[in-house]
Amino acid sequence: MISYRMSNMKRPLYHKERFYQQLAENIKGQVRMLRFDCAAHLEANEDEYFWGRLFKKYAPERRILYMTYSKSPQGNHTTGVGHCLNFSDYLDERFIICIDSDYRRLEGRRNIDIEHFIFQTYTYSFENHHCVPEGLDEVILNVCGKENHEVDFYNLIDRYSRALYEPFIWHLYFQETDDTIFSQLELRTMLSLFSGHATTEMGEYVDKELIRLEQRARSKVRSLQKDYPDVDLEPLKERLKTIGLLPERTYLFIRGHNIFDSLCRLGRDICANLLNEGKKELDSKKEINDLFDSTYSIKRGLVDNLRYSSYPEINWIEDDIKLFFQNRKPVNKQSKGKKD
Repeated sequence: MISYRMSNMKRPLYHKERFYQQLAENIKGQVRMLRFDCAAHLEANEDEYFWGRLFKKYAPERRILYMTYSKSPQGNHTTGVGHCLNFSDYLDERFIICIDSDYRRLEGRRNIDIEHFIFQTYTYSFENHHCVPEGLDEVILNVCGKENHEVDFYNLIDRYSRALYEPFIWHLYFQETDDTIFSQLELRTMLSLFSGHATTEMGEYVDKELIRLEQRARSKVRSLQKDYPDVDLEPLKERLKTIGLLPERTYLFIRGHNIFDSLCRLGRDICANLLNEGKKELDSKKEINDLFDSTYSIKRGLVDNLRYSSYPEINWIEDDIKLFFQNRKPVNKQSKGKKD
């Protein structure tokens, strides 16, 4: 995977639109000069591992110039989705952007698709993809070398999603009508779990955390139903159902940082318990030290958790990548004498 940091662009021109148009042309020039298939502007450094793996898997012959920042009109190195979207009018087969879907899909935002040279996660952010329950037992095994018998991740993700579904629908309704009534900040206070350390058996600890979340979610929904009895959420539910938002799949659409960080905290406790169990079976201090030294970070384990071809959202990214490069000969397959 090849990365290139754009750092020597021209100073800003007179108008914002002209600046981004010129910057896009400069980037396309770099693509031609360095013989890449295209440049991909990402939101930030941490996005590169996610998108890089997907392009490498589904388009292994393509040379992608990954950009994790570029200049703003003020001359600063700038990141973020807003900065990426400033290039929207100047994208083509040589220059694309890859962004988190955030609420854009849920809100029905148009022109966020590969027809407009924009790739999206189809989940709230790339972190949601790392939290798919099918891979979480394997994460624990890879991190600490022990099979997970502490927590049922399928049940955890299912209960978490179902608990949040109704308040999330209310939240999305008010995002379209009056976002001060149920703000994104208020919703985020519901999304995180496992902020403390387990003081009881791990399964009981997880159950208590989920019961707390379920109670809080029901309380919020009852309060909203009481204050806004005339609100009909069914049309919104039906619309969102068509893009995959179902009670058991809510975890894919809420803010990914929260569920990712929650699973990091839980995973650390699970691995600690499993390792402590394992050391009881060992005789020497060296064996115990070797056991603990062989582990690596739960965060890294989760970041490595991508379940290719196993659920719609990641399949749609695969389809986008394949369709984007369809009928386009890779640059490295072109003859050296051929000009672009």
